[in-house]
Amino acid sequence: EDFVGSNAHQKLMDVFRRREEEFLEAERNPDLIVGGICIEMLCAASPEVLASVRNDWEAAALSSSSEFWRQSAAHYRWQVSEQTEAMSCIPPLDLEATLACSKHCPTVITSESMYKLRDLL
Repeated sequence: EDFVGSNAHQKLMDVFRRREEEFLEAERNPDLIVGGICIEMLCAASPEVLASVRNDWEAAALSSSSEFWRQSAAHYRWQVSEQTEAMSCIPPLDLEATLACSKHCPTVITSESMYKLRDLL
């Protein structure tokens, strides 16, 4: 419950809303998504690998249907509302856990959430 009112949650919601808007716009301009995914999600061994992957993603984006873009946009909306609401009804689990994430993971989505979870445990 504390997380929902936090700055980290607000940042995450802002990212998700932007992503939803980008996916809705992407049918007309796929480069919005292709560029964003490459920058945010791909750790490439070299500029050549990054260029190759970007070219493959761009080709796939250009051939994607309207339904694909609408479903992809809805994914971010569902994460914001339905999943948060559903998870708030589940009681905490009594489990031992090791928290680990890459230093290259998205800060708001993963790192800040991991620190918050660690502090709660």
